[in-house]
Amino acid sequence: MYSSKLAEHTSLLKKREKQHASQSRGNYHDLDIYRRGLEDLTQQLDAMDQLKYDHYETVAEHTRQVWSTILKRTTVAARAQVDILEKVSDKGLQNDCLGRMIASAGDPFDIPSIHIIDKVTRVEAVQRYRYFIRY
Repeated sequence: MYSSKLAEHTSLLKKREKQHASQSRGNYHDLDIYRRGLEDLTQQLDAMDQLKYDHYETVAEHTRQVWSTILKRTTVAARAQVDILEKVSDKGLQNDCLGRMIASAGDPFDIPSIHIIDKVTRVEAVQRYRYFIRY
């Protein structure tokens, strides 16, 4: 729809420009006709600009609606996931067997340090060399 209207406006504008060009080649030079022609061309260009603006605004509005719908659906999915995890954690507190298993596992974020480097022997005598650059 947009492309057909734009093509129609463009063809009308080209026809009008050809008419003005042929009139300006004539032997008579009427400034009033020239001024009306410029006003007509300006009006047609303004109509094309308005058509483009309306099209881009429609596209932007549709894009905003799509992203709003996506945001709503992801919010519902995230909320459902939080609700499920809360239900699972509540079951752990209510069920004594599961609670004991959770308590015996300890904190999953408490990571003991691993002393791998302590087992490697290190040679203490390290010589350093100095390089002098002579010019």
